[in-house]
Amino acid sequence: MSKITIEVPEITIGIDLGNKKHDICVLNSAGEKIDQTKIENNIVCL
Repeated sequence: MSKITIEVPEITIGIDLGNKKHDICVLNSAGEKIDQTKIENNIVCL
């Protein structure tokens, strides 16, 4: 029987895109929020 290995990423980054601002959230491997920020929707911030 073969063994299956599943890797869990150390962090996950989610981005909610908006017309004026984007919300960014960083989760650890347990799914807990470790950071959150907002950035403007313009070429300098992206």
